[in-house]
Amino acid sequence: MLRRLMTSLTVAAVCFAAGASGLASSAGAQAAEGTLAGGGTLSNRTIELPQGGSLGPLYSVYVVNKTATPVPIEFTSDAPVGVRVTPERSAFSVAPGATERVPFSLTVDKGVAPGKHKISVGLARTADQTAGKITLVPAFASNFTLSVVGARATLEVRARDIMTGAPATGGLALARINGSSKVDIARTEASVLSAVVAPGEYEARFEVGGRVLASKRISVSKDQNGAVDLDVSTVRFGAVSLQRNERDGELQTVEISTLLDNSLEPIADAKTSLEVKRDGVIVETVALANYNPLSVATHEVSTRYAPANGWDDGEYSFTLMLSGNNNFLLRAADVPTTRVGAVPDKPVAQGTTGPIAGFSWWFVVLVALGAGVFAAAVVLISGALRRRRGGVSAPKPLATRAAATVVPPPARKAAPARRRTRRRDLDRT
Repeated sequence: MLRRLMTSLTVAAVCFAAGASGLASSAGAQAAEGTLAGGGTLSNRTIELPQGGSLGPLYSVYVVNKTATPVPIEFTSDAPVGVRVTPERSAFSVAPGATERVPFSLTVDKGVAPGKHKISVGLARTADQTAGKITLVPAFASNFTLSVVGARATLEVRARDIMTGAPATGGLALARINGSSKVDIARTEASVLSAVVAPGEYEARFEVGGRVLASKRISVSKDQNGAVDLDVSTVRFGAVSLQRNERDGELQTVEISTLLDNSLEPIADAKTSLEVKRDGVIVETVALANYNPLSVATHEVSTRYAPANGWDDGEYSFTLMLSGNNNFLLRAADVPTTRVGAVPDKPVAQGTTGPIAGFSWWFVVLVALGAGVFAAAVVLISGALRRRRGGVSAPKPLATRAAATVVPPPARKAAPARRRTRRRDLDRT
C-alpha cells in the first residue's frame, strides 16, 4: 500500500515538473519570438543646465532585440521648443539577440525659460512600410527632467482683430532673437500665448497659412510680467492699378482695380468706396459695393470713374476704402494718381529729374528764340556786305591803304631853276 502511494506521488511530481517545464519553455519561446527591451541612463532622473548650455553625448538609450529576426530601429524624442536632442545616429538595424546603444546630446537655447521641463527619448521599430509611408511602433521611452537655471520673466501675447477688436484666432508664435537669427520658443493655435522666458529680445507674430499678418519686437527684462497686443489686419487691399481711357487725346474715364483679401472670418455689413481728390482736395466719395458678410476669400474690386461734370485741370488721386461697424475704416496703402490739363500725363523718361521735366517747354522756347536772333544777325551782316561790294570798291588791305595815302613832298627847288632859265632866255632876246 505504501509502495503504491509513493509510486503515485513520484508520477505526479514528474508530470508537474514536465508541465512546469513546458510552460516555462513556451513563455521563453514567446519572449524570444517577438519582444524588444530597452532603457535609458537618464530614466526618471533630473539634470541641470544653464540657459545657452549644452551636454555632450554622456547619456544614452539602448534596445535589446529578443526576436529571431533583425529589427529596423529609429530614434525618437519629445522636448520643449528651444531644447534640442541630437542622437549620434537616428536609424539603424538591430540583429537578433543583439543590444544597441545610442548616445545623445542636449542643447538649451538662451531663450528657454528657467524651470523644469519634461523630456522623453526612445527607440521605435519600423513596423510597416507601404506606399512610401513608414509607421513607427514605439518600443519604449526613457523619460527624465531638465532643469534650466537662469533669470526668468513672463510674457503674454494677445492677438486682436484691428477691425472689430475681438480676439483673432490663428497661429501665434514667440521667437527669441539672437543677433541676426530667430529661434521659435513657443507657439499656439489660439488668440493668446503665455510663456515663461529668459530676459532678452523677442519677436511676437501672428500668421495664417504661413503668411505673417502682424508682428512686433519686444524687449523683456528680468522678473518682468509683460503683455503685448498684436493688431491683426485680417483684411487688406493689394496693389491698386489705374488705367486711363482717352478719346482724341482727352481723358474720358479711369479704371481702378485691386484685390481685397479677407484672411480670417466673415465680416458683416462691410462696404467698399472710392475717395477722389483733385490737387489734394476731396472731390467726392463714391460707394462701390456692399458685403453682408465679406466672406473669407480674395475679392476683386474694380470700378470705372468719371466726374459727373467732366474733368477739371489738376492732379487726381484715388483711394479705395473698406468700412464696417464700430467706426472701422481701412484705406488702401497704394494710391494711384493721374493728371488732367495743360501738363501732359506722360511718364518722365528714366534718368530725367523733376525740374528738367517741368521746364522742358521753356527750354525749347529759349532755344528757338536764340536761334531766331542768331539767324537775324547773320542776315543783317550778309546784306551789309553785299551793299558794300556793289557801290565802292572793296576795301584794300591795311598796308595798301597806308601806301596810297603817303604823298611825297613837293620839289620846291626845281621851280626857281625854271624861273631863272626863263629870265636868261628873255635877256638873250
